[in-house]
Amino acid sequence: MVEYSILQRPAFDVVGVPLRTSRERQKEEIPSHWQRFLVNDRASAIPDRLDDSLLGVYTEYEAPPSSMEYSLTVGCRVSAESAAEEGMVRIRVPESSYAVFALEGPFPEALVDAWEWVRNSDLPRIWTADFEDYRFRAGLAADPNVVLNVAVRGPADIEPEVGAMEQGEG
Repeated sequence: MVEYSILQRPAFDVVGVPLRTSRERQKEEIPSHWQRFLVNDRASAIPDRLDDSLLGVYTEYEAPPSSMEYSLTVGCRVSAESAAEEGMVRIRVPESSYAVFALEGPFPEALVDAWEWVRNSDLPRIWTADFEDYRFRAGLAADPNVVLNVAVRGPADIEPEVGAMEQGEG
């Protein structure tokens, strides 16, 4: 069983390198996209970084979910004033409730397993922006700490049922 918690996350900005991919192409395209980002040290070209983490942000999902296309931006959390350099984009990750998975186990297997669980689960996903937050420990770049954040419907996103009655005072 996969364990997760539901947390409310504030909105934040990311500057990074975009990729448009799909479920059919992701296994080939995503690892090479990350590899180019890391080998070319693109993070060092991002001004106004707020921390040392790297993010993989998934946005612009298209239906149907079985073969959907989506965008992946590999980049860094930045200040509100930061601009995107040439070849990069700036995106805003919206405030939302997130199912948060603190992954344990070998990388990338634990991440792949968590995504597979999410795809087959009944999580009330809202398909706005999901993100992976990578924290690299000194000397252990091949085995990062990864937290997967999947946007889900939260209490503020749930409409009251039609016909529901409100109780008033006496």
